[in-house]
Amino acid sequence: MPVGLLVLLGITETIEKLRTIVHSPRLAAFVAAPLLLTVCVPVASKMLTLYDATQVRGDFRENYYSKISNVYASLRAAAAAISGPGAREGRVFVFGRPDIVIYAGRIPAIPLRGTSREALLQEQWDSFPHLLRTARPVYIFVGGDSLTMMKIRSPGIATLLESSYRPFWTGEAGSGTSSRTNNRPAR
Repeated sequence: MPVGLLVLLGITETIEKLRTIVHSPRLAAFVAAPLLLTVCVPVASKMLTLYDATQVRGDFRENYYSKISNVYASLRAAAAAISGPGAREGRVFVFGRPDIVIYAGRIPAIPLRGTSREALLQEQWDSFPHLLRTARPVYIFVGGDSLTMMKIRSPGIATLLESSYRPFWTGEAGSGTSSRTNNRPAR
């Protein structure tokens, strides 16, 4: 049974229970109205989005993600820049949206626990330049909203990018830099 119908059945049951408790159909409907708005509107919206995604030619999953996320296309473009034809092999580091690493099918050069840059301790910020020099990712991608914070919290990363990496891609999701050398990571 479709989810929307199950939701509606649950709401009608709730209205019936309220009606027996309150003894007034109008008051029961008035109490149930917020429930209808908070549950039915999002469900109907998702159902329409799913329907729209089926009406467009191409891969359904890609169409659906494009419909529900206004940044999906830019993240996919960034991922294609580091994984498309001619992309160098090796690990990458994405300072920003981790979706890019997933969409690119790449392995992160260094572990980053969590994605909230604001929650990182200063010790973690201070360790990034050393970790990146050691790991030597072939690409470092910096999200547009991450650049300012990165320069403030860890100027060493900016220095590393300027000295050892060159810009190769810029888009809505941020900018990518490529290692100036083909060196393998230190072991």
